[in-house]
Amino acid sequence: MAVTPAPSTGAGTRFRVQPTVPVGVTVAVVYTIVLSSIQRQAGIEYDEFFDTARNAWRGPVLSLAIGSVLLLAFVAWARWDIVWRDPERLPMSRLAWTLLGVFTLLIVVRAAGIAYGDIDTSLLVAVLCLGVLVGLSEELLFRGVFLRCMRNGRMSEGAAALWTATAFGLFHLPNVFLGTGAVGLVQVLLAGLSGIALYYFRVASGAIVVAMVMHGLFDITTFLSADYAASWSTTVALPLQVVTWVLAGVVAIQVFRKARGHRVTPAGVVRTPHAELSA
Repeated sequence: MAVTPAPSTGAGTRFRVQPTVPVGVTVAVVYTIVLSSIQRQAGIEYDEFFDTARNAWRGPVLSLAIGSVLLLAFVAWARWDIVWRDPERLPMSRLAWTLLGVFTLLIVVRAAGIAYGDIDTSLLVAVLCLGVLVGLSEELLFRGVFLRCMRNGRMSEGAAALWTATAFGLFHLPNVFLGTGAVGLVQVLLAGLSGIALYYFRVASGAIVVAMVMHGLFDITTFLSADYAASWSTTVALPLQVVTWVLAGVVAIQVFRKARGHRVTPAGVVRTPHAELSA
């Protein structure tokens, strides 16, 4: 894709709130506080969320439903239509495509190995709803609002992508205080790496909805596989998960090096000196 400097269009004047770095950080922090507070009020430990359908509905589903409504209301009020699509299709490396392929295969393997007949119907419905809400709210927040705010902070696309993945990882830190303990610190790192893959699902399609769908499917299969996975599925999924994390780490380094030469704005992609666009 040939990238040329984008003209100034003055498109930002249509926003009620300008998408800046401080605004993105503020929205992410407020959302995290609201979500964590609701989940703590439910009085359910993190590792008990999916013990029963009642726990799932009262804990994560309720908090994510409220969070989704608040985010959608903010985006609509702020007139941030820019969060839904990229102004141009950004370049993809072969390694990034490989990451998306392995990530997708992991979801397929997990989904195929779940004993759906053993799952209580009400719990299954709750988990499916949770997957939809997770994909909607967390992608709208991070690969939507937060990423766009980082992009409008005059930083390179590589830096914007990595800061977004970092914020996504830190978003899981409150789970440490919801019952995961020290294991939650590992979850922060792994979530950050998963954020790299989810970023590229948006880049590959140019639309955030693809990242929303893949995020939702990933979490649904993760939650259900914990208690209802066939042994063969677990055996195959574990190495695929490790490969996904390793690839995400390598791609993270690549995107910082290769995408530091251009910025993404509402008007288009702006190329800066010495830009490398093979990432």
